[in-house]
Order: sequence, then structure tokens, then C-alpha cells
Amino acid sequence: SRRAERVRDAQEHVQDDLAARLLELGLIAVLLLAPLPFGAVGPRGRGALEWVALGLGLVWWLAAMRRGMAPRTGPLLVGTLLLLGLATLQLVPLGPVADAISPNAAAMRAGEVAPERALAAETHLLGRDPAAAAQAGTLSLDPGATGSALLTGIALALLMLVAVDVAARRGVRRLALALLVSGSFQGLYGLLVLISGHDHIWYRAKPAYLDSATGTFINRNHFACFLAMSLACGMALILANAARRPPRRGSRLAALLGADGSRDLILALLLAVGAAGLFASFSRAGIVLGLAALLVTVLLGARFLGLRTRAWIAVSIVAVSLVPLLSIGPRRLVERFAESHESLMQAGGRARVWL
Repeated sequence: SRRAERVRDAQEHVQDDLAARLLELGLIAVLLLAPLPFGAVGPRGRGALEWVALGLGLVWWLAAMRRGMAPRTGPLLVGTLLLLGLATLQLVPLGPVADAISPNAAAMRAGEVAPERALAAETHLLGRDPAAAAQAGTLSLDPGATGSALLTGIALALLMLVAVDVAARRGVRRLALALLVSGSFQGLYGLLVLISGHDHIWYRAKPAYLDSATGTFINRNHFACFLAMSLACGMALILANAARRPPRRGSRLAALLGADGSRDLILALLLAVGAAGLFASFSRAGIVLGLAALLVTVLLGARFLGLRTRAWIAVSIVAVSLVPLLSIGPRRLVERFAESHESLMQAGGRARVWL
């Protein structure tokens, strides 16, 4: 009886580990492949991402149920459901309640009412009052677009929940490495397209941001945000690896070029290529976020290395990543930041939109 229980427990452990491995491989595939179809913003790219996320979510939930316990997500699941619920609320037909909550939306709807002659013609064609067929008021001015965004939000939420559980079971090193490799490829591809003047993403001409690196993304801000995430992961990997090596005499360069440090050198090169692409995006918010992510990672690495060593590593990588910008034109980056206040406050600027 005890032997049978031990065998059963061992089988369940193997199956649980296999599910965690499959989920980890799925997440790695998403990190590497999802940005390739134009940042997954088109119908096919978004659809593929949503279906993959649904598949991984099902595997994750079934594996958790097989263990006889709910997935270990805690407050994260509650917060995610509340956020998705807020988006769902915008699709509910609330009628006059929606107008009371959002009078600006009500005013916009009132301004879209057709003239009386057009309404009369429409009534004659339909045989009834067209207002009777109108959809009840919702908080969203475009329910179709809101519903599509909600589906993508559900997919991203599933990926996040799966990643949290996989990180607890398998660690984050492989996921961080996949994100760093993906970000480095995006940075290199964006630099090559920008420097060559061949303004294409794969086989299609770039519709916008011809003077900026965007990788395989269409929007340079999406591209920069993706790189900002990858830079933090890359720096964390370098600091963790450096802390694992026993201290040796000699210069830091000799330590990096040694057998144990060559891996860190490759990671630093990947990080520098990604950072170079980030600077070449000329995305002000993306660059600030990326540098802030590096700074926070360096500060949080206190338990790995001394502050001087951590700062030396970060400054060296950033300095190397600025080299391609010298040939592209650093003056433009300075001008972009110089005009930040004016572009934020002008009509259609972000500050006005937020207000």
C-alpha cells in the first residue's frame, strides 16, 4: 500500500513537472515569436496570440486541478479579474445610466444624430423608427473595438498568470533569457533597417516612423517598451551570474574573458544591442523607462554584488550601446527630449488627452 502510494506520488510529480516544462516552453515561444508578425497588432497576429494564450491557460488550469489545488496566483488573480471586469462594464448596455456616468460620451452620441430629412428617409425604408433599432448606450463609444481589446486583455492576463505559476515552479532564468534574446534581435533588426534605409518590416513597407528603429513592430513606442522589459531581465541575469562566480584576482575584464565570464560577456553583448535599438527608437518615454528599469535592477542587485561593480557593469553596457547612435545622429535624440514639454501640452498631445 505504501509502495503503491509512493509510485503514484512519483508519477504525479513527473506529470506535474512535465506540465510545467510544457508551459515554460510555450511562454518562451510567445516571447520569441509574438513580436515577429508586426508586433501582433494585426488581426492574424493578435488572433494567434489569443489562441496560444487560451491553450496555455487551459493546460495551466487542468494541471492545477490535477494537483487538487487552485493555481498559486493569490491577489494577482483578483486584481486581474477586477481590471477585466472594468473593461467588461464598458460593454454593458446601461442606457441613461451610461449618459449620467459619462456626459461627454452622451454629448458625442447626440452630435452624431442624423438630420431630420435623413431620419425620415431611413424610417420610410425601414418601416419603423430607426431609433428603436439603436443600441442602448454603453460607456464605450466603440463597443466593437472595446470587445476586441478585451479579448486581447484576457489573453495577456492568462499569459501573466501562467508565467507567475511557472516562475514559482521552474524559476525565471529561462524566461528572462528568452526575453533578452528576443529584445536583442528586435534591437538588431531595427538598427539594420534604420541604417540601411530599406524602410520595410519583412516584406512590407513601414507605414510610419521611417526615421526611427521599430524592429518588427509598427509603433516605435511598442518596440521601446518591449526592449525596456528585456533590458531589466538581461541586467538581472548578468548580476546573478557574476555573483555566482567565486572572487578572483585580476581585472574585471580578465574575469569577463575567462571561462566563467564568457557567458556574461555574451549576455552583456545581447543587452548592449537591445539598448542600442532602444536609443535608436527615439521614443522618449521608452528610453526613460528602459534606463529606469536598468537603474532599479542595479539598485536591487545589492545582495549580488557591490554597488561600484554593479554601476561599472551598467555604465559600460550603456556606453557601448550609444556607439551606433553616433553614426545615426545623437543630436536628434537631444532635440526629441528638448521638445517634450511642447509636444505634451499641444492639441492632441498626451497631457491634453489624459486630461
